[in-house]
Amino acid sequence: MTQKPGQKDRKDAILRVAAALCAKHGIAETNLRQIASGAGVSNGTLHYHFPSKDELIETMILQAVEPLGKAAAEIAAAKEAPLAQLRQIVELSFGLFDDDWDLYYVALQLGDRVHVRLADRFPSTTKSMKRVIERGQTLGVFRDGDPLLLAVECHGVMMRVARAPSFGELELPLRQYVDAVSDTMRRILEV
Repeated sequence: MTQKPGQKDRKDAILRVAAALCAKHGIAETNLRQIASGAGVSNGTLHYHFPSKDELIETMILQAVEPLGKAAAEIAAAKEAPLAQLRQIVELSFGLFDDDWDLYYVALQLGDRVHVRLADRFPSTTKSMKRVIERGQTLGVFRDGDPLLLAVECHGVMMRVARAPSFGELELPLRQYVDAVSDTMRRILEV
């Protein structure tokens, strides 16, 4: 279906307002009427683009995760030093989170639940980390072990730090934690 001029702008505005309201008030506390009002559209227009709140939330999460997953896959495909590649993935992730915190806040809060249902729709950052770790093991710079489990451990460290501002445990911007997270990954993986 081809969108008419202006429809994409309206849809993007709805997504921006929804992310801001969900980040400010909480996902459960934000309703479609508030989102429509904030975006300056009618309820009918909102429902035309997003028939349900679940579909709106899923679209926000995909909008956050797709560019991250694709860029992480490109980093993993390069033939650079594996530890440097993992650091690039952390930098990329934290940079995207910092640049659009409202959108990524929603993705961080609900992403795991939606990832299971939508896993085939985007490349996984964990899978990209696994590829980097496998190459690092082949080169002898990372310890032996199940590369997927090691990738899950590294991804878990990164995502726990990313979620910490939501709990008031760390301050934004996340970019300030790239070195610490990269060093933790190094300690998990080193021979």
